[in-house]
Amino acid sequence: MASQQTTTATLPPAVDTAWQEIEELVDQIARLSKAAVPIGDFYSEVLNGAVSALAASGGAVWLVRPGPEIHLEYQVNLARTGLVENDEDWRRHAELVYSVIESRTSRAVPPHAGTGRDALAANPTEYLLLICPVTVEAEPAAVIEIFQRAGASAAAQGGYLRFLDALAELAGDFHRNLKLRQLEDRAGAWGQFEQFAERVHGSLDLDRTAYLTANEGRRLIECDRLSVLVLRGRRARMLAVSGLDTFDRRANIIRRAEQLVSAVVAADEPLWFGEGGGPLPPQIEAALEPFLDESHARAVAVVPLKETLAEAEREERRPQTLAALLVERFEVDPTPEGTRHRVEAVGRHSALALQNALEHRSLPFFPLLRLLQRATWLTRLRHLPKTALILGLIAAAIAALVLIPADFNISGRGELQPRVRQDVFATTDGIVDEVYVWHGKPVAPDEPLVQLRKLELEYQFKELTGERQTTVTRLNTVQTALVRQQARTSEGEDRRRSLAAEAEELKIKLASLQEQFAVLEEQQAELLIKSPIGGRVLTWDVDQLLEARPVQRGQNLLRVAKLQDDSQGVAPWVLEIRVPDDDVGHVLEARRSSQEPLAVSFVLATDPDTTYHGTVDTIDMSTRTDETEGSTVLVTVNIDKSQLAHLRPGLVAIPKIHCGRRSVGYVWFHNLLDTIKTKLLF
Repeated sequence: MASQQTTTATLPPAVDTAWQEIEELVDQIARLSKAAVPIGDFYSEVLNGAVSALAASGGAVWLVRPGPEIHLEYQVNLARTGLVENDEDWRRHAELVYSVIESRTSRAVPPHAGTGRDALAANPTEYLLLICPVTVEAEPAAVIEIFQRAGASAAAQGGYLRFLDALAELAGDFHRNLKLRQLEDRAGAWGQFEQFAERVHGSLDLDRTAYLTANEGRRLIECDRLSVLVLRGRRARMLAVSGLDTFDRRANIIRRAEQLVSAVVAADEPLWFGEGGGPLPPQIEAALEPFLDESHARAVAVVPLKETLAEAEREERRPQTLAALLVERFEVDPTPEGTRHRVEAVGRHSALALQNALEHRSLPFFPLLRLLQRATWLTRLRHLPKTALILGLIAAAIAALVLIPADFNISGRGELQPRVRQDVFATTDGIVDEVYVWHGKPVAPDEPLVQLRKLELEYQFKELTGERQTTVTRLNTVQTALVRQQARTSEGEDRRRSLAAEAEELKIKLASLQEQFAVLEEQQAELLIKSPIGGRVLTWDVDQLLEARPVQRGQNLLRVAKLQDDSQGVAPWVLEIRVPDDDVGHVLEARRSSQEPLAVSFVLATDPDTTYHGTVDTIDMSTRTDETEGSTVLVTVNIDKSQLAHLRPGLVAIPKIHCGRRSVGYVWFHNLLDTIKTKLLF
């Protein structure tokens, strides 16, 4: 004891501090190996501590899977080694790691040195690689690798490896404890899995099987939400969500979930996504990001469920994916490996149950067979009186629907409108200068309604007027000069002829200007919009609607209608009904088969207690399509104006066009019968 204290006391302070840090690190890893922490968190502590304690440049931890196959679990400064950038160097390094796994012995490999039986196993980096396997019961579980600076002595390398062997032994304890916890979880969940299997296999109904899988499976997996989706071709369709009896299929999260599962199934590989996950294929990442935005899950798993094939079928074809499980967790999973085992176990049981349910549903005439199965109680002896009574009531109802007549009426959207009405359109482009009318103002035929103004036309008027005035003045001057020249001697004959020619030219120009002036006057007259008929203005707020507004040729400005009886006493009011295009055929058939005009009854929206009557006048031969009303045909109805006390254009009416009498069944279900004829029988 005295010699040990003396030796410790003689160590330099820096070395003493380093040994204390190493001892503290080993104690910390020893405590951590006994705790229930995720494997990623454990190895992050191990690798960070080892790199710090050895003053190394970096390191990596590789998990060993059956095969064997190595998987990078955690790394520090792996990019500095250059392995990621060169595929050949990466393969040679991987062979080196495999050789260490095979030998079960830790190694220190200098830069650009090879080892193992395979010449490809080599260290292609500039670092000293310290590689130490982690074994559990003589089986490799992981590999700890340190990227150390080159140039260390053999004694230093031996010390590095002894330190890594100590960490590897503690890591082996961690794996043993992890496997023990997994075995305990499996033993504890065995009874739950047996009960789960009994329940999901207890029904052949697809919806019920999916519901049980989602809700019972969530408890076994210990996740926050479990969803079951079935494959329809290449697209996934949501069947059940744990904790929900029903769901809105149009909800964003449902649609995003279906898109994510469809992308994962297309890749034909399970998706295990959590914090610190590796890169994903672009098509899966493109579907995963929108789903995470809606779900807010921190861990997501999508497990495709494949069909179970017999031995003979396995040689002929590959199993198809029938459904998928979508697992969500909103917090970090402390035991991801255990969760993965539970998800896979739930997937195996639910895959077979869903396969049986899908095969059962795919039977020919399954809906009819299911209905007959539910109706088998009707044929039992004790239920025969009830069956006979029910059949009698059904027969009586069918007979009543066929034999009892009823009025067959077609309805539509009706409006009271003046028969004589006309829209007033702009005859040319311009700006509204003045409005002479207002809503309800009586107007006579050709009475001015709106005065337009056209600046271009006014400019042309001024220019043409000035040019005409200049031409007239010049013509007068020439004619005066010509008269004076004629009064003189014959010596000015040439001058006289020149003036006469100029006078003729000015007369021709003046005539042309006069014609242009007449055209401009016609255009000026078009700027005054007149009423095409006598009546009243129906447009509201005409002055606010049009005043100082630019208009274009053909633009609708206002409406004028005749609201009073004309000189022959003809009532100018009609009822216009917009009949759906699907129903106008019944109106046309009733009109052809009747000798009298079709009767129409209607009530007004403002007076629903009083029924008014009229007769069909005309039925348009064309169909109008509207975004709100769809395809309709205009039916015009003559009405007696004296019946209506307060008339105003556009008054809404609820009409019925009487198309004779038909059976009650046809009156009630004619739309359904027409749909069957056009959609199913055609």
